Amino acid sequence: MGIDDETREVSARSDASSSTASYHIPHKTHRSATVDSLTDTGTPTNNTSFTSTQHYEEDFVSSPKGKGAGQTTSISATRGSLTNLSLSDLANATSRVRPNGRDSLMVRPTETLQHMDPSFHDVRATMNAPRYDFDTEGLSPLIIAARAGDVVEVNALLVQPGTDVLRRDPTFGQSAMHFAVRGGHMSVLKALCSPHIVSSIINVPDNRRNTPLHLASAKSRRITKLLLENGADTTFFNIRNQTPLGVHIITTNKDDPMLCEMLLRHNADPNAAVDQSTLLHVALDKGLHEIALRLVRHGARLDTLDETNKMVFDKVDKPMLKKLLHKVTHSPVWIDDKSRPACMLCAKNFSLGNRRHHCRYCGRLCCADCATGKVAAYKFPKGFDNRLKQHGGAPNHKPQRVCNVCHGVLNDQQKEAGRTDLSDRASDLDQFYDRTLNVQWDEVKGQVNHPIATQKLTGGD
Repeated sequence: MGIDDETREVSARSDASSSTASYHIPHKTHRSATVDSLTDTGTPTNNTSFTSTQHYEEDFVSSPKGKGAGQTTSISATRGSLTNLSLSDLANATSRVRPNGRDSLMVRPTETLQHMDPSFHDVRATMNAPRYDFDTEGLSPLIIAARAGDVVEVNALLVQPGTDVLRRDPTFGQSAMHFAVRGGHMSVLKALCSPHIVSSIINVPDNRRNTPLHLASAKSRRITKLLLENGADTTFFNIRNQTPLGVHIITTNKDDPMLCEMLLRHNADPNAAVDQSTLLHVALDKGLHEIALRLVRHGARLDTLDETNKMVFDKVDKPMLKKLLHKVTHSPVWIDDKSRPACMLCAKNFSLGNRRHHCRYCGRLCCADCATGKVAAYKFPKGFDNRLKQHGGAPNHKPQRVCNVCHGVLNDQQKEAGRTDLSDRASDLDQFYDRTLNVQWDEVKGQVNHPIATQKLTGGD
């Protein structure tokens, strides 16, 4: 073999080795778009830094170990190539002269970062994601975002000009706040309660005149509290003549008075009607005694009728009635004389010899035997009328006739307050005890010198 033949054989082997290395490790010889842009200005760069892996031996590259290490080696080579770029290369590559002679930034930092950090593509995709648009159901972008609980999109839409926060869905007529309440999306509701829009959206009713508070009162205390703090109306009636408080009492099965208390403290009506009845009747019928006590404490009347023409006095046993009377804070409405032909305590018919009397504490009609107690007016709860004299505001010591049940209730209240001088005259109590001799009255249980046998009652005390 001649010298020329040997030269051609060596050259062929060199070419084959170079092509094999380039084939098995393509990342070692590939120039990224960033590198091309940086080297496009004609500035000489060290090309050997991008092809340093060509010196690997062919046997190693073709082996399984070499193939597995190819990807890791390519990443290290690419990072090494970027570190070999000088500051002058970066400076020369980032500025070019436009035809008009003004300098411009040809390669922005974000364009360089997107080649260095693959996570940038995910961020860029999120930034360029399409906004919510009207769907086939006719829901606005704001409603769609609120229903999905997407607080980021909701905030973006609220600051976007042209967003209609009052737009409602075509089926039920519910706003974005309705959908947020239904989904329990607290963060979305806080966004919708922004000061510049909350007053216009918080009391918007749907087709059945349910406001967001109607929905919240049947669902969540936290959401109800948020809506109340932002001006939700507690007296708004839906198409079934129900307030948010009524919706809560009708739908709840848990005797938890907290949500009821929140609504009542924001001026909810405790005497609101519910299906020819009242809230107090509904609560008692469902066994929600704690809620019933809160209603009475805030002014619920005991004399109102339900759909069967019964008062609360007629539906509860004596222990429960005492609990309710303990919570009375306002003057009662006297029951009409013609509505009851007999005493509401002992059921004795009224006659010329058995006159009617009204209890000044509960308003019931009772006979003389069942209304022997008298209590000074100033010892009634603070919400009662005539506690103070009309002129000067001095305490009114005028005795007020009360029924035997209420006398015991007031006596217990005075004991709790640390006072035992319930009656101005001792003869009143003595007369009361004498008339109830041999009769079991739980109202005077525990009185000195008047032992009372234990009475079996129908309810818990």
